[in-house]
Amino acid sequence: MSTASSQAFVLDFNASNQARKWSLATPSPSVPTNSVNRTTKAIRYFIASDGYSTTNSAAELNAVRASFGQWQSIPGTHLKFEEGGLVAPGIGINTSDTTNVVYWTKTTTMVNGGSSDFSGALGVAFSSFFSDNTMDQADIVLNGNLYSWATDFTNIASSSHFVEGVLLHEIGHLIGLIHSPVGTATMLSRGGAGISAQVGLSSDEVAAARSLYPSNGLAGSFGAVRGQVTKSGSPVFGAAVFAESATGNIVAGTVTLATGNYQLPFLPSGNYQIRVAPLDPNAGARLVSGPDISSSFGSADIGFLPTTNIPVTISAGVTNTLNAQVVNSTPAFRITS
Repeated sequence: MSTASSQAFVLDFNASNQARKWSLATPSPSVPTNSVNRTTKAIRYFIASDGYSTTNSAAELNAVRASFGQWQSIPGTHLKFEEGGLVAPGIGINTSDTTNVVYWTKTTTMVNGGSSDFSGALGVAFSSFFSDNTMDQADIVLNGNLYSWATDFTNIASSSHFVEGVLLHEIGHLIGLIHSPVGTATMLSRGGAGISAQVGLSSDEVAAARSLYPSNGLAGSFGAVRGQVTKSGSPVFGAAVFAESATGNIVAGTVTLATGNYQLPFLPSGNYQIRVAPLDPNAGARLVSGPDISSSFGSADIGFLPTTNIPVTISAGVTNTLNAQVVNSTPAFRITS
């Protein structure tokens, strides 16, 4: 039996170590055809026709389409979307109605049949899936009740939330991702108003799409690094692991599983620095805590010192093994913003 490793980016594994994703190369006959087109092998989505506003709805609907287009345009994947059409206003979250929808709620933050209050969120993706973690349906709701929305990329002074930035994040959840520890990633748990780093997909999301939905033969064009993080001989759960390029940019990040294992796949060939750092306490000012990744990382071990940078050379088709031992202690300071 193989041992699962947390990937660069962060995937949602079940108890059998199966990552949550859509089956597109060979669509399941159990998945509704309004969710996945078995002929084109595309995830289908429908948009509520009223958008967010009465004056800018055409641009808002196009921003939804452009967000799906950004994910689909990642080279080296078979990830594909197609618009099924517009649906009448009044649609809601229902992951049993055989249809994937995107809409704004404008008068309430209670959704999902009144069972979910998302007042603290800009948007939420709800999904259903089978026991093997194959996704079945997914809906996305954007919070038009408490927040204002904009589509003009050139209006950098806008205090409204940019549709594509938030929707790119929610589509990341729709395809199977949870939150990333990388500060510039679209899948970071929080994003600011206006034009932020979430607007364009980072190298972390690109690697995620290639990992979940790879084109045939793609893996041989990239390298990887994997290993285990331990403290006093025991696995460290929820340690953040980052790969930094020779130019000083973070290109990938993940968190370790309960086994202490991690993997950073689909790295271009080159020289990198790997480092391990603790997540932040889940209180007050912080950058990323365990619960910010997901509720399953609420008990992440944050009681250790960051490592120094560990050099590694990545070559195409080669997976490097790099284990790290961390020291039990409290960091002298933390970056909170």
